[in-house]
Amino acid sequence: MIPILKQGVYRYWKKLENTYDDAVEDSEIIKIAIASFTATIVCFFTAMTGSGSGLILVPLLTFLGLHPVQAIAIHKFEATFWTCTSAIRYLRNRQVHTQDLPWYLLIGGIGAFLGARYIHLISDRTLQLIVGTIIILVATWLLFARRKSEQRDPALWKRMLLIASMLGFGIYEGVFGAGNGYFIAALFFTLIGSNELKTVGMITVQAVVWNLVAVLTHYAFGSLLLHYAIPVAICASIGAWFGAGFAIHRGTKFVRWIIIIGSYVAGVAMLVFG
Repeated sequence: MIPILKQGVYRYWKKLENTYDDAVEDSEIIKIAIASFTATIVCFFTAMTGSGSGLILVPLLTFLGLHPVQAIAIHKFEATFWTCTSAIRYLRNRQVHTQDLPWYLLIGGIGAFLGARYIHLISDRTLQLIVGTIIILVATWLLFARRKSEQRDPALWKRMLLIASMLGFGIYEGVFGAGNGYFIAALFFTLIGSNELKTVGMITVQAVVWNLVAVLTHYAFGSLLLHYAIPVAICASIGAWFGAGFAIHRGTKFVRWIIIIGSYVAGVAMLVFG
């Protein structure tokens, strides 16, 4: 029985290896290496905010010759892995806002499916102009707004508003998602004064589920190129592991400033390079 099982596994591995070799040419190996190295650096920083890797990786993958939808599908795949890696560190250190989290995952997951399903109906340039402008306004608000004290038991209407907002955040996550974490963080800071570190931890946990939904949707429609996605995801996860640890070590004030600076960088990047 065991030799038969080993033989079956070997045949499957050789088939997978041959498929990979057929898909990857020498020029593509260089492109994959560039994208993977970039993902390591980018995700070290995005693990501190829970968002933003798509601002660099999607344009880079498009520049390397991929269709925009393929680039977004690969980004969603790597984002699933790096958010999972950083989420593990936040969960282990109990740095996750957990109130109503199951509802956030469910409602946002539905939105992510809808966004990934109907991505072709939205103009990337129009979306980036709108989102880039809003992100800059949000960053300015966070810069000058006084920090609220954390509300242990928020009013019911605030909790319901946060749950309902996840549908919109999920749809945007499925379409593109870059900068989504900045919006979520700003809403939680403003509405209930949530802890910065726990909010980022919550955003990464949400992103794991939402990105996974988007990845499965893209895969079902044939948009996901695994020979790009797998190495990029591995390298992104390595960067995110160290980035999340660095954020936990530095604390909430540091994370708040990283979110504000990251918001400005994201907004400008969308307006200028989108």
